[in-house]
Amino acid sequence: MNKETDYFSLPPMSEAQIMANALSDPDNPPLTEADLVRLKPLPKARALRIRLRLTQEEFAARYCIPLGTLRDWEQRRAEPDKT
Repeated sequence: MNKETDYFSLPPMSEAQIMANALSDPDNPPLTEADLVRLKPLPKARALRIRLRLTQEEFAARYCIPLGTLRDWEQRRAEPDKT
């Protein structure tokens, strides 16, 4: 019998319990301060384009971006530079 877990009926975990569980997982340890400094946010070209209600072709033309470059950004094969 496959019974689904009713997560709303489980007691909430304290911050200490959450941290202890995270630290006990060798495959997915929590990020350290050094990790957070190393990470950099990436602009989400697709989300921006969708919020502007533009097609890829319209967005690329409006901002003078080659269509292939925009597609690479959206598929995370490349990332925009700072210029």
